[in-house]
Amino acid sequence: MSIVQSNSGNAVNATSISVAYTANVASGNILVAAATQNGNTPLVISDTGSNSWIRDVSSTNPGNSSGSENTAIWHVTSSKSGASTITVSGSIATADWQLGVFEINGYSTTISVGSGGTTSANPNVPNISFNSGAFLVAILAEGGTSYTPPTGFTTISGGANGAIKIIEYANTVASPSGFSGTLGVSTNWAKVAASFDVLVAAVRFFESGPKRQYRRGFRR
Repeated sequence: MSIVQSNSGNAVNATSISVAYTANVASGNILVAAATQNGNTPLVISDTGSNSWIRDVSSTNPGNSSGSENTAIWHVTSSKSGASTITVSGSIATADWQLGVFEINGYSTTISVGSGGTTSANPNVPNISFNSGAFLVAILAEGGTSYTPPTGFTTISGGANGAIKIIEYANTVASPSGFSGTLGVSTNWAKVAASFDVLVAAVRFFESGPKRQYRRGFRR
């Protein structure tokens, strides 16, 4: 199993955000997207491969001064190989965005999710259990301060206008995990997380021992 590729981007005062994969995606691999927007309108995802995405988890919680933070994670099994661009849109014309996209191989669509949001210095979700080697991803939106991620996670940060939006991911973290990081000060935040278990190959069992031979009888 592997994280084949990832990319991210942010947008300011926009109704949508688009991020392209840096290389062609492969048919059958799982594509994952994590997005946040400082608004409380529904988020809609699409891609240039015409895939039908599944929303795994989402959360809305009071965030920065412009309203609230809307966060979500989606996935889809890619139906074709080739170039791919992911777009997430909302209905607020002045929204600030962060979007991260991943292509993973050797993982299943057996997914566990969690979400949380409140005012504190420790953004987390209820503990998620998963198999060893699972791909983990979370996205955090908070009111603008420093952030220390959980041990073992790689982070991608962005955001503007006094808000910080952070994507964190890993595939070497032990189960269970609450994705618990630390903020520099207590502030409003929203966080969603998902784990994708390692794909287990099917095992075929064969009966051992001498083969039985059968003779078919015929009437004359």
